[in-house]
Amino acid sequence: MHLLSILLLGISTNLDNMFIGVSYGLRNKRITWSSNLVIGLFSAAATYLFCYLSSLLTEFGRTPNVVGGVFIIFVGILALIRKGDNEEKS
Repeated sequence: MHLLSILLLGISTNLDNMFIGVSYGLRNKRITWSSNLVIGLFSAAATYLFCYLSSLLTEFGRTPNVVGGVFIIFVGILALIRKGDNEEKS
């Protein structure tokens, strides 16, 4: 089960990087090899840090999962509200 979680996390991180690359490509901007390496290292470090921190929170049971889920839902709703406000003004 842990191997599947690691695989899915790696795929999601790489999909995020792929969409960043596509957006730069559509604007005809190039990302140098060294810049791409730095982006990858920061992404890997952030993933490792948050995986480590989440392993520390397992002693609190499901509470961190619930709090994190509510936070993500809140951020999504806030983004939708702001998007609606911007469309009304234009």
